[in-house]
Amino acid sequence: MVHAFGPGFQPAVSDPLTVRTYGLFFETVGLLLRGGVTVVAEAAFQHRIWEQGLTPLRGLSDLRVVRCSVPLDLLRERQRPRLADLPTRAAHADLALLLEQGEEPGWDAIHLDVPTLDVDSSDGYEPTLDEIADFAARPLGDRRS
Repeated sequence: MVHAFGPGFQPAVSDPLTVRTYGLFFETVGLLLRGGVTVVAEAAFQHRIWEQGLTPLRGLSDLRVVRCSVPLDLLRERQRPRLADLPTRAAHADLALLLEQGEEPGWDAIHLDVPTLDVDSSDGYEPTLDEIADFAARPLGDRRS
């Protein structure tokens, strides 16, 4: 979408392109679910965006949440090379986040009333990828996390 916008795009929190992307993201997820496709919808949205986008889709799927996290210092360490090396990061306000170095971001992680698994991705995945896959395939009535 940044390429379609053209030169001069300046990412910011809740910029018009980002806001437009939210709707397209959830429309695409809904299209796939209505087509009977199993979907893994990965994004670093805050709770409010996930709740708004997933609420209309709840009847179409057996929703599971896999919520990954790392310590803030490691998050910042990983952002630097991504910002420098990945042109696709141009769509995100990473630079503004890096300039807030030392401040704890006001992040509201997804917290829906659905089966949720917290994963530490500091060094690989804990729990393991196999355990994450087992969680995703678990029958809906089994809410162990």
